[in-house]
Amino acid sequence: LELGEALGDLGASLGASASTEHSSIELATLTRNLSATLDIFAEVLLHPGLRADELARITGRRRAALLAAKGNPGQVAARLLGPIAYGPANPRGWLTTDASLAALTPADCRQYFDGHGPVGATLFVVGDITRAQVTDHLERRLGGWRALAHVDAKPSPIAPIAGRLFLSDVPGAEQAVVAVFHPGPAR
Repeated sequence: LELGEALGDLGASLGASASTEHSSIELATLTRNLSATLDIFAEVLLHPGLRADELARITGRRRAALLAAKGNPGQVAARLLGPIAYGPANPRGWLTTDASLAALTPADCRQYFDGHGPVGATLFVVGDITRAQVTDHLERRLGGWRALAHVDAKPSPIAPIAGRLFLSDVPGAEQAVVAVFHPGPAR
């Protein structure tokens, strides 16, 4: 609540996301409030709360969304695409389940956080600001940022589930989804 109010007072927003492909944290602010907003950005980045009550709130929302998705053929198809196309051992094939969300702890989040620092990250800055100004702002706030135990994950090879036709029955569904998938070129 306090963070939201501080950002609101600055006309700023702050967001974060993570997936099997990437994690990010981003801010948007008025140029005149960049310094104060970067103070908040650095605090969130370097000292995340990782509170049990917040994790319970977020996982509770995700668990409710998973339950709702079970009755939606489009969402069922989207969830099954990864494991079928990439195999369940590949991160793109991992399914978030009610059990996996229930098992998530603040310590798991801390372990993930401690393994991610600036190495390998890409910084994007768009606005009325020079490279020298950006460097000055970020060096003062993030100059000492380091990962505590970074290990680059080696993804499992792509191993699609054998088969050419997959059917998932969604009793009582008002619609049906038919999807054709072909993987893109290897990266």
